[in-house]
Amino acid sequence: MIASEFWAGEDGDKYIKRQYLSVKARHDMFKEVLNSASRINSVIEFGASTGDNLLAIKMEKPWIAVTGVDVNKTAVSAMQE
Repeated sequence: MIASEFWAGEDGDKYIKRQYLSVKARHDMFKEVLNSASRINSVIEFGASTGDNLLAIKMEKPWIAVTGVDVNKTAVSAMQE
């Protein structure tokens, strides 16, 4: 089985359900990284799952354009909400 098949299927759905970091915890993590970097205008995350990392980035730097890509349809649906 190739990785994209694994993540696109039931195993990817199980991963989505057990993610444990809250958006607040992710925000705190990204805040330090984003504040130490200069001139970030956009972020793309491959394997973005439900988009929680991107949401945390937008909380800290609302002007940054974010894009998430994932092979799991359940994750993409949640990311689009």
